[in-house]
Amino acid sequence: MIEAILLDLLTDDAPASISAIGGRVHFGVLPKGSPYPAIRVSQISITPPELRSDASRHPLKEERYQIDVSAKTYLESKNLATAIQAHLDCYQGAHDDETIELIELIDVRPGHDTGTDTHDTSIDITIKYRSNP
Repeated sequence: MIEAILLDLLTDDAPASISAIGGRVHFGVLPKGSPYPAIRVSQISITPPELRSDASRHPLKEERYQIDVSAKTYLESKNLATAIQAHLDCYQGAHDDETIELIELIDVRPGHDTGTDTHDTSIDITIKYRSNP
């Protein structure tokens, strides 16, 4: 499951600059009252594998995710987002059920949430992978 691999890459297999936030990585929604900095991961889309001339599907799959980094200061958000970009962009690796062929950085957008008074940086990535036999 790609979500489990992405969670490992942002926690257990992350460099100290990312893992220092203590595992505050959440899928979908940040829990109310969550301490900062925190990371929220959302799946944006799943692109169906290409159709081959023999009407079978190509084994390479593609999913797009948005990683939101929320922190109380602009620099804290930017520095954590920069560390995540450096760690994930161009990542390749074999895991139990899937082999990630490539994680590609698509877009980075800084912002500010006036409701929570946090500085947020959104990172869009594409993960291309295939299931292991």
